[in-house]
This record gives sequence, C-alpha cells and structure tokens, in this order.
Amino acid sequence: MIQLRGPAALSAFRIAKLTALVGAAAPSVRALSARFTHFVDLDREPVMDELAEWLQARFDERLVEPNSPLGKAITYMQNHWTKLTLFTVVARAP
Repeated sequence: MIQLRGPAALSAFRIAKLTALVGAAAPSVRALSARFTHFVDLDREPVMDELAEWLQARFDERLVEPNSPLGKAITYMQNHWTKLTLFTVVARAP
C-alpha cells in the first residue's frame, strides 16, 4: 500500500482556531496540522483481471456482436476500464 500526502485539509484560519481550542483543553498541544491522505493499494483483485479477459473473450469467440447493446456495454467498459475499476486500486474511491 502506498500512502500519498495531499493538500491541507483545513485553512490556516481554521487550524489556528482549532489549535486555540485544543490548546485551552490541553496546554501541551502547541500546533496542529490536517492534511488529506490518499491510500493506493497495488494488490488489485485478480477477479478484475479475470473480468477483463472474460469481456474480451465475448468478442474473440464471437459470442457477442460489437454493435449489440451488450457489445456496446462491453466496449464502453473496456474504453473506460481505468476509471470504472478505480475502486479496486484506491481506498474509499466512490
């Protein structure tokens, strides 16, 4: 798993306000930071690779016509594979 640091999650104004509130309750806290973190899982599920092969086999074995509704759906999925399978790579992807 790879951890990628993102931009600040809160504005400087909000951080200062939060630091003051926390500092009042816990005087030992002098600074806070809030950053977005993205996690990337490089161990993709093999089932997705099997699905890609199965979809391609529908065309290779001439089981589905490319111009049929199912063929158009398969073509769409193949053309947008990266975006459609992002949830298998990036944790919490919609």
